[in-house]
Amino acid sequence: MKHFIATAAATFMLALPAQAGENSVDDFLKRFEDFSNDAQTLMESWAEELAPKLEDLMAKMGDLSAYHPPEVLPNGDIILRRKRPEEHNQTPDAPAPGETTDL
Repeated sequence: MKHFIATAAATFMLALPAQAGENSVDDFLKRFEDFSNDAQTLMESWAEELAPKLEDLMAKMGDLSAYHPPEVLPNGDIILRRKRPEEHNQTPDAPAPGETTDL
């Protein structure tokens, strides 16, 4: 966030007219600082408000690795298929049950 604010401040500073006096630069910096503080306060309040809701959602969703990626059908329906237990507990490098590998 600090990088964004610094970039925005630099951009606004470059956009100021060259003949602008010291007062206009100071005024601009003061207004930009006020804006930055307001934005930070807003973001913090959103984070405080959303955190419990996101925790509830994550608790309801459970373990997402127990599902295959969503499939979108031609009619627009979305299917979420649950993995079979042997698929869910399998590591990506391990062979499937009953599958042999040649060493």
